Amino acid sequence: MKNAWKLFNYGESPVYLKYWFLVLLLFVPTTLVLILFVSILIHEIAHARTAKKLGYKTDYIFIDIFHGGALIDGSYTENNKHSIKIVFAGPLSNLLLSLLGLLITTLFTLYIPVGEEVLKFLASFITINLLLFVINLIPIYPLDGGRITKALSNMVFGEKRGTLISGIISISISISALIYSLYVLDYLLMIFSVIFIISSYGQIKPKE
Repeated sequence: MKNAWKLFNYGESPVYLKYWFLVLLLFVPTTLVLILFVSILIHEIAHARTAKKLGYKTDYIFIDIFHGGALIDGSYTENNKHSIKIVFAGPLSNLLLSLLGLLITTLFTLYIPVGEEVLKFLASFITINLLLFVINLIPIYPLDGGRITKALSNMVFGEKRGTLISGIISISISISALIYSLYVLDYLLMIFSVIFIISSYGQIKPKE
């Protein structure tokens, strides 16, 4: 993969870190960057692990500045039940990480005295993973929630109508997010909203 370091192999799948990820160190405390790295890494490995259990190959896994990805054999999208399992595995891993962080925090608080910095780190770990869990389940393309909504819609309404319905849901939420971002002048949200709108439209536009 270009513009990336190879970190290790997960099974037969190489794991890469994009150079751009390190830009976060200029704006975000190192501890938060570390938490984000671990959380995204486990999220993507969860996708790949579930795909492998269902018989699909993952070519590679990567972590970029605002997201990660697992390049899984695209044939899994032809099976809606498999799609839901593979896609939901990512957010679920973040929920489990947040619960693990909560358990460790509780043990430290009740039985093992630790410094305030450790507790702050654990609080950030829990918060970031909860945010990743919730945000990824928003039914917007290309988030996991958008892909889960598409698979569910396809199961209920059929592929053509299901794709249209999930696309309309995605683009409606994306436009709402853009309007809100313009109102509060949140430029980062503006950028993401535009990306989501473009991605959503790509789902509903007629195929040539």
